[in-house]
This record gives sequence, structure tokens and C-alpha cells, in this order.
Amino acid sequence: MGEDSLVVVPAVGGAEERLMVELLAVVDAREWARLGGLVAPDVVYYRPGCAPIEGVEAFVGFYRRRWIVSAGRHDVDRCVAVGGQGFCWGRFGGVSHAGVPLREIFADWFEFRDGLVVRRRTFFYRPAV
Repeated sequence: MGEDSLVVVPAVGGAEERLMVELLAVVDAREWARLGGLVAPDVVYYRPGCAPIEGVEAFVGFYRRRWIVSAGRHDVDRCVAVGGQGFCWGRFGGVSHAGVPLREIFADWFEFRDGLVVRRRTFFYRPAV
């Protein structure tokens, strides 16, 4: 993973906070084989505009085949975790496969089991209702 794909996070202390940051950095680096090793076999990912993404193969497959991002980076502002759950938030910047610049404020909720991500829910900061 190159230096430009590293995510800098203030006050990342525990294993679960590090796992959240690692998952986002691995996505940014497009390290698909490594990504599958960070999530539980029965992972479920809830993402706006998508049906629930269930299982490792579907989770990794989403990023390999359906994710609109050609290149980009998550800049995490903060991560907190307690009681097997965690939350992180920050900004994403990148470019789509069509060459369109991407800028999003995001937040992610995670649930952990046995040192792996078992649930993830992504939120984007934009008008919806």
C-alpha cells in the first residue's frame, strides 16, 4: 500500500478502531484479496441505493464490479468503538470510472465479531428528505 493511500486518523486506539481504518485503507488501495480477510463470512453491508450486500463474496464483489470509484481516498476524521460496535466519519475524495470528481462526507457504523467486521452501514451527508 502506497503512502498516498494511507488514512490518517486522530486518536485511533483500540483494535476495532484500527480495523475500521484498515478496511477503508484497503478499499482505497483496491486490495480485494485482503479486503475479504477483514470481514466475517456472514458480513452484511447496508449502503444507500443498494439492496443489502450479504457474504464475503458479495461484499468484495461490490467493490470489484459495482463501485463507481476508479480511484480515491477516505480521510477519516474520527473513529470510536465500544461494546462490539464502532462508528467512523470523514470525507471521501476521488474520481469515478467516468472521470467525474467525487467528494462525499460519509459516516460508517460497524459491528464486530471475533476481530472481523460482521455488519456495516454507510451514510452519506446530502439532502434526502
